Amino acid sequence: MREGFTDFIEAGGPSGERFGPGSDGRFNEALAQLRNRIQQQADEVSDRYKLTGLSLPEHER
Repeated sequence: MREGFTDFIEAGGPSGERFGPGSDGRFNEALAQLRNRIQQQADEVSDRYKLTGLSLPEHER
């Protein structure tokens, strides 16, 4: 999870400049990638420990 959040922060660039106005959806793309990575890890944890309720709400694109 830490790697996913680090990648998200780094995608923004210094001071988050790549996520500013006119960023061509880079913020949304990076956020979607982060969400997918966290969901994948939550799925792995829930499968391993037979847990339910770790699914994130559906994402609208």
